[in-house]
Amino acid sequence: MSQVDEREESFEERPDPLDEAAIEAVAAAAMEPGAVSPEPEDAGPVEPIVERCERLSLDVPTRLRLFQACCRMIHGEHQRGRILGDLTAPRLGLTADDEPAEIPPLPDLDPEALDACTSPEQVLGEPLTTAADVYALGAILYELLTGRAPVDVDPSDPSATAKAISEQAPERPSRAAPGDRRAAIGRDLDAIVLEALRKEPERRYASAAALADDLDASFAGLPVRAGRTSEWGRVARFIGRRKWVVGVSTAALLGMIGWGWWMIHRTRDLTDQLDRAGEAAAGTQRVMALMTDRLTDDEEPTDDDGELRHDLLTAAREHYERVLSANSGEAPEAKIDAADAKSRIAAIDLALDHKAEAAGGYLTAADMWRDLAYEHLGDPGPAFRLAEARAGLSRALDAGTKGSAAEAALAPLELARENYRVLADSQPSESLYRRRLARVLYDEADLQRRLGKTSAALAAARSAVSLLEELAWTRPRDVETRVAASAAFGRLARILGDRDDGLRGAYEALNRAVLLLDATPEPARESPRIAFETACRLIDLAELQRSAGGVQPAAATIARASLLLDGLLVKAPDDVRYRIEAATALNMEAEILRAQGLRDEATARLDRARPLLDRLVAEHPTERRYVVGLAVSRGVRGRMLIQAGKLPEALKSFQGAADLLDGLKDQDREAADAYSLACNLSLGLTLIGAKEGGKPIEDDADPSLTPADRARRKVYGRRAVAALRQAVAKGWNQPDLYRNDPVLDPLRRRDDFRKLMIELAASPEPAAKP
Repeated sequence: MSQVDEREESFEERPDPLDEAAIEAVAAAAMEPGAVSPEPEDAGPVEPIVERCERLSLDVPTRLRLFQACCRMIHGEHQRGRILGDLTAPRLGLTADDEPAEIPPLPDLDPEALDACTSPEQVLGEPLTTAADVYALGAILYELLTGRAPVDVDPSDPSATAKAISEQAPERPSRAAPGDRRAAIGRDLDAIVLEALRKEPERRYASAAALADDLDASFAGLPVRAGRTSEWGRVARFIGRRKWVVGVSTAALLGMIGWGWWMIHRTRDLTDQLDRAGEAAAGTQRVMALMTDRLTDDEEPTDDDGELRHDLLTAAREHYERVLSANSGEAPEAKIDAADAKSRIAAIDLALDHKAEAAGGYLTAADMWRDLAYEHLGDPGPAFRLAEARAGLSRALDAGTKGSAAEAALAPLELARENYRVLADSQPSESLYRRRLARVLYDEADLQRRLGKTSAALAAARSAVSLLEELAWTRPRDVETRVAASAAFGRLARILGDRDDGLRGAYEALNRAVLLLDATPEPARESPRIAFETACRLIDLAELQRSAGGVQPAAATIARASLLLDGLLVKAPDDVRYRIEAATALNMEAEILRAQGLRDEATARLDRARPLLDRLVAEHPTERRYVVGLAVSRGVRGRMLIQAGKLPEALKSFQGAADLLDGLKDQDREAADAYSLACNLSLGLTLIGAKEGGKPIEDDADPSLTPADRARRKVYGRRAVAALRQAVAKGWNQPDLYRNDPVLDPLRRRDDFRKLMIELAASPEPAAKP
């Protein structure tokens, strides 16, 4: 479930439970279709969205952005328990500021009259649900794109109209649209519109928000959920947009055939091993324990073995469920076997991303091991397993967020830390206890940082670094320990970097991480793990050098990181970790070269990063880091195109970057992503209406701007300020940055931006950088 997009959920779990809730709320409130929510007092004149777009001759992307805002307004009404039921194109409007608004129906309008926006189930007299409003939105979107209704309606002939609504299939918008709009529509938009206009309510979008989300995916160039519901259909459309995928896929398919045969034999071998192990209980326990430990300790499993790993973990879980049932007695050996089984079941649940089940299992296991530790005082075994269970409970409770979830995860982690500390002090020669203590301290540093407890985070990170650095020097050929120590230095650097006075300390921490890795003796030094970890720390170091103004040192550092990653990609071109770090390094190199005025070299780096990022986003369209990496690449290219005077191309780059960032789910979008979204929109705003070889247009009142240009600039400005507000809400409360960043200059004349700055000036303390 962790890899499933929210958007996919909305399609697989129909009907939407909101429908029932909405119906109940409507019944309770005795609201009839056609009731209108009170308009804001300062809404001003409202014009139907279709009329506004036609009057200003707006382009397709701007029409869609305005329509998205209307979808989210309707979704808000649904969340408040209200279904409109009589939504039509004349009733969906925009204020003078392009804010969505609902227009009351005309007083003499027959509420029973059929319209092109009337859903088929309403024609049949079925109960009203939110799906009816989704259908109406689809009909309005169709008219926005084509200039006409999706079905032929004749007000004077209700029977013919009812038949058309129920039976007539709308023509594809790309065919029905005027010639100047067809190229901008394409198959994805066709699929989205027709999905909203499905005759069967359960086959439409689950909500108005889901319709808006799919438009976001289309903007970002990601696979949409509409149309072909099979995975093959979505892949085919994606390949249609990126022709290079065909060649890569053909080559990959040949490799996959051979790999598939190997995996079949491998699976049979593993199954045979498990069958033979089942003949002897002791052998089974040993084999299953080893396999489970290896699978649950793999924090970064590759995509290639994901299905096999899932199957093996599921089989292991069933095995330990049987062990748990067979050891329900009070005999000492039975109690230990039962506690062991419970711990391993929890570890498997966590590895399968079933966090709630894992938390419950770890809690029970911790109680069992605590009792056993009291019964076996002096035996480090139960005490160690108690610490393991508490650390596992913390990981299961950690949602990766701030606030109460982080507090809940911290409590068992602190108990685990003390358990490990006692074990490490009692047996200083046992390196396992110190490694586990360091890992707990590493996790604690992250939790304390998220909770804003910088001093506690620094103390934990420094303790982890001290333990791991000592272990690394005493065990020079232990690759895992060196990698863990380097990662701990990296976390220490991030915590120090949050402080205004911590940049020097962060720089020293990263330098020590690189020195530690460079000192790895042969042959361990040739390990890909060492090369990859070195590249990661060099990227962190280059970013720090660049932010401090050291362009030349940053250029040398990032060049070394790129060289290491190039070597790793030669050996393992499909490794996802190598690809994203290589793309990150190339993006940074491009930014540094652009700042140095070396545009050709910068362009070459972006050209190398693009296929890496395109492929990552194609394979993992919901993975935040890959989407953000592609957005960064497009943003850098846009700045270079401005320098070259290619303003229309630059606008497309900034728009592409903004669409990618806007397509992230709110819960996935970090504060830095929201700020980057605002910057791309602000830069793009000045290019709307600008000509090739000209200059960006700063003033919205410039006489060369058409009414459509001005309307589009309004949309960009409003989206930019909304993104800044989201950055503030997510913790990036940096008034000095907003006040001084020249990228935000095009927004400064806007009333909503001034209001935001006034609010920031009145807020207490600027938050730490996210």
